[in-house]
Amino acid sequence: MSEERAQISMSYTKKEMLEAYKALLDGVQKKSLETPKEEQKQIELLQQKIKEMETQLREAGLKVSTSEETVRDIALRAIDSSAMISRALSREPRPTASRKGADEA
Repeated sequence: MSEERAQISMSYTKKEMLEAYKALLDGVQKKSLETPKEEQKQIELLQQKIKEMETQLREAGLKVSTSEETVRDIALRAIDSSAMISRALSREPRPTASRKGADEA
């Protein structure tokens, strides 16, 4: 469960970083009118970073989804195993107190 929480936390952090890159890109685009060549390089770099962050966010989302499915499968298997063990134990004959007393005599 803690791995799932860590992935969710990373996902939120990456979302914050993505928003920061987008805000920075907006600022650079506004300034690009003043010095177009240099600013265009920064714009391209920021656009590339944003694409990378979006890809990482999608991957993190898939990992979280996969983790949830794995946890659900493990829980269902544990419940099934528990039920099977309970049924098996309920079928076994149990020694009674009156038999034990008769064996000692």
